[in-house]
Formats: sequence, structure tokens, C-alpha cells
Amino acid sequence: MLKARHTRSHVTRLAIEGGTPVRNRAFASWPVFDESTIEDVASVLASGKLTYWAGSRGREFEQAYARSLSREYGIAVANGTLALELALRAFRVGAGDEVVVPARTFIATASAVVAVGAIPVI
Repeated sequence: MLKARHTRSHVTRLAIEGGTPVRNRAFASWPVFDESTIEDVASVLASGKLTYWAGSRGREFEQAYARSLSREYGIAVANGTLALELALRAFRVGAGDEVVVPARTFIATASAVVAVGAIPVI
């Protein structure tokens, strides 16, 4: 049986063992999509044009996103790993360069560095 440590609140029992829980309500769901977003996604799925080359929705999204950030360009990518790789390439990071990465992070951080030929340094 785990023993609860005494803190400022003087916890004597864990909630699982009948003590007072820290939180009594569920966390809010995430992500939250509004109805127009759901309709847009359904429209793209129904069109069958799911690739960047088969339709214009990807380019429309990029342009709208860039405008929302007051930028000239926006590039949609499949995931955060590709976003990191693209950022590294934009700064011309490449073979032999060393890039400092955090010790406690998702593997994608170092993977993106390796993908451009650079060396991740923790």
C-alpha cells in the first residue's frame, strides 16, 4: 500500500484509498471542433480528393492560415516531425551541423535533426 506524504494540506490518505480527491470533475475534452470545421472535413472526405494534388482545399487552408498570422506563406505538413525538419531546412541546417535538443522530449526532435544530416546534441 502506498503511503501519502504529508504536505501543506496534511494529506493522510490517497484518494484511491478513500482520501479526498484533488479533482472531482472530468477534464475538458480536447480538441474541440465547431460545426463548420466538422462540415469542412466531411466535405473533403465526401469529395474523395484527399491528397494535396487532387484538390484545392490544402492550398486554401495554407493561404487562410498564413493570412490569420499576417504572413505571406503557410505550409501544411503531415505532422510535427516534418514541421521541425522543414524549419531546419529553411535555416539551411545540414550535414555536420550540430543542433542542441532537449534531453526530455519526443524522439521527433532529434529525428528531424538527423533527417537533415545534422547531429543532435543533448
